[in-house]
Amino acid sequence: LAVSNVGDALNQLPSFRPISSPAANNFRVSGNIGARTLDLRGLGATRTLTLVDGRRFVASADNGTVDLNSIPSILVARTEVVTGGASAAYGANAVAGVVNLILDNKFKGVKAEINGGISSRGDAKTFYAAAAGGWDFAGGRGHVVVGGEYSKEYGMGTCETRSWCAKYTNYIANPGYNTATRISTNGLPATLVLDNVMFVQNENGILIGAQKPGATPGTTITLGQQVLNSGANLLPVALQGKQFDAQGNLVPYQFGNYLSGLFQQLRDPTQPYLLGFSPSPLYVPSEHFSAMAHADYDLTDSITLSAQFMYGHVEGGPTATTPVQDVPATIDINNPYLSTATRNAVLAADPTITKLLVNHNAWALGPVAQAVSTLNTYRGAIGLKGDFGNGWAWDVSYTYGQVKSDVVNPNVRLKEWNNAIDAVVAPSGLPGIAAGTIICRTTLTNPTNGCIPINLFGYGQISQAAANRYLVTETQSRTYKQSAASVNLRGAPFSTWAGEVKVAVGGEWRRDTAVGGADLNTIQNNFIQAGTTALPYTKISVVEGYVEVGVPLLKDSPIGEALDVDGAVRYTHYTPFGNATTWKGGVVYTPISDITFRVTRSRDIRAPTAQESSPNATVTTLPLADPFVGGTTLQTVVTGGNPNLKLEKGDTFTAGIVLKPRFIPRLNLSVDYYDIKVSGAIDSLSGPVIATACKNQGLLCNLIQFNQNGSINTVFSNFQNLSRLHAEGFELVMD
Repeated sequence: LAVSNVGDALNQLPSFRPISSPAANNFRVSGNIGARTLDLRGLGATRTLTLVDGRRFVASADNGTVDLNSIPSILVARTEVVTGGASAAYGANAVAGVVNLILDNKFKGVKAEINGGISSRGDAKTFYAAAAGGWDFAGGRGHVVVGGEYSKEYGMGTCETRSWCAKYTNYIANPGYNTATRISTNGLPATLVLDNVMFVQNENGILIGAQKPGATPGTTITLGQQVLNSGANLLPVALQGKQFDAQGNLVPYQFGNYLSGLFQQLRDPTQPYLLGFSPSPLYVPSEHFSAMAHADYDLTDSITLSAQFMYGHVEGGPTATTPVQDVPATIDINNPYLSTATRNAVLAADPTITKLLVNHNAWALGPVAQAVSTLNTYRGAIGLKGDFGNGWAWDVSYTYGQVKSDVVNPNVRLKEWNNAIDAVVAPSGLPGIAAGTIICRTTLTNPTNGCIPINLFGYGQISQAAANRYLVTETQSRTYKQSAASVNLRGAPFSTWAGEVKVAVGGEWRRDTAVGGADLNTIQNNFIQAGTTALPYTKISVVEGYVEVGVPLLKDSPIGEALDVDGAVRYTHYTPFGNATTWKGGVVYTPISDITFRVTRSRDIRAPTAQESSPNATVTTLPLADPFVGGTTLQTVVTGGNPNLKLEKGDTFTAGIVLKPRFIPRLNLSVDYYDIKVSGAIDSLSGPVIATACKNQGLLCNLIQFNQNGSINTVFSNFQNLSRLHAEGFELVMD
């Protein structure tokens, strides 16, 4: 089928990394699940500047990216991609480059298209329809273009619907490899790439450890040896490798191969699929409608007024991800859902054990994070352009854009869940509660708190009443606004022996704001792991001016057909991030018409987005690799924004060759080398990366808080100005 969406078309090019599309947003709870954004050279979508007719477009997400669904593709005439020195010419945030969508504002006549599709497996249905029309008015002094498109993608099923995905290929740290000595006892490398990689997890619960009075915090799970180490307290050998049955009895758990932390190859027969991943859809459903109206009118023979309005509506989802997980749950030894036989076996093995750590996944409750997002985009632009004669032209414009985004995310666990799994037997004397009834421990001191106890042992033992109480809906709202005004002047003040020297000067003012709310439970931090956030009001104001010059030095010369030098400089003032100067210099040399050489050197900048600079923080507890004690520990991970961020600066060098050989008609070929170094790069690193850098290189240790026993307690994985981001490579384009 033909590619109908400009975002899908661009993401087929090797210079783009398609990280945000309905096929890539399959498990993400975000403000725009159905989004299509652009990421040049894999440097992150926030480093690609997306323009429409050379003008800024309002952001569609906290990270400042633009959703191309909001722009009707049927009215896109062509796309310009500039990958070197773009910030000086086009403005800040173009560290990786610029994508400029040129609209067909002079289209005349009527055109329409419609298509649909379905995969050979009977899923992934699509439907697309679009139409556009253009005509003159006022005797040809004016011109109007209108158009719109509608697209619906029905999505695909879970990973298991495709054999290549159902292989569950993933990475496992080789348990037979000693990272200190770099010696492998099994002859295999440090990292294994294997099929059928699973988590150690099931519905009935797997016993992975115990706690004793006075145990040191920072529980270490070393499942590779089927041992849990909490301080100096080990899980007794008699209890290792056990899971619970539906009656709360301990029975053997069938471990897979290459057991490493919480990963293994293959799994116990009771596990239905890859817990921790499924049932995420391979392709989330999405639906969007976008429309545009554009009008030009010649006020005089040299001045033209233009106006444009766009509207886009995007719905994405539902997405889905793994069912409710406890990794692990802490179960008191006197929990009434434990069988007497289990309690006796635990205490016989070690009478000092007071609590059990149980790895549990309640897949009977179905998937969570079944989020749906809705996005409405409004954008208007008005401009004047004209010429002074003698090759001088000018333009002024003002644009205003607004995006309203909403997310609804059902089945999110309240922290009360942790109270509900701590069950006890009610004593006599509690008002309204019969003695011997199983209740929550918190109900002992607050008999009317309504806590419904949860039985984690056995498939489907969690009552529907408990699920309804503790799995609730969270919501998120966002409003993004952008105002921008610009003025530009272009002309040729004089000529050299090789042609006109072209000059462009201009300035721009821009203000971007973002703000958003969330449901009360999210705001009050009542969820175990919230998928949405509130966004405090953020405002970024920019004033910048630029000068660009192009000088021809050779034309039809004995030493070359053409030699052109160009340069640009732009000064930018950010509130609140300060000042920056960007620049670029380039040379294009054509010795003969068959071959052209080009070189560019530039300095670019990018300002923090609302997501990166907001004071928002999300705290979760995860089992992560801990190189300081070996194995896996339960760590608190802080993610979110950082209001103390600074501008990041990029230095880019590109060099390339363009071939159009006369002896091969219609062949065009270009090869370019690029080298991009971003200092103070704004990014967030995962907990294990931070831990490894601290352990092996003494870097980023300021982002870790340790327990007394030397294990990791907390990792700050929020956005930081990191040392450097480096990308280099080659690009080949041929037709």
